[in-house]
Amino acid sequence: VSMTDWQVFRQVASLSPETMSLVIVSGLMSVLYSFLQYWLIMNLSAAYTAFAGNFNKAICIVISIWIGLERLPAGRWKAAMVCSIVGNAGAFAGYGFLRSQAGKASKEEPVQKLKDADTSPAGACTLRGAG
Repeated sequence: VSMTDWQVFRQVASLSPETMSLVIVSGLMSVLYSFLQYWLIMNLSAAYTAFAGNFNKAICIVISIWIGLERLPAGRWKAAMVCSIVGNAGAFAGYGFLRSQAGKASKEEPVQKLKDADTSPAGACTLRGAG
């Protein structure tokens, strides 16, 4: 029997109303995720956004395996899969760490220049020709 989306919606709502609350929550989470992606793209680099997307996929794989929706492959592919998931998450974490360290260094540099100027010998900051 062919049903439209609206007919499916009504059938599910009549058979299991609590399922509709999950649909609504899922929709809200999807909207929030879209806002997060937009924020990442606008405030961070495209590479960072790509890393975040890959990290998200790696975490989804881990959760799927953990709750039993997926299984690890047999044999040596199992080790390859685990290494790739850990490597993906590690690459994202490392990239984020290095990026935060670079941000801290660039913020501390002007402060250090001000500190150096404050501790310089008297008269070192005078205007040219004013002495």
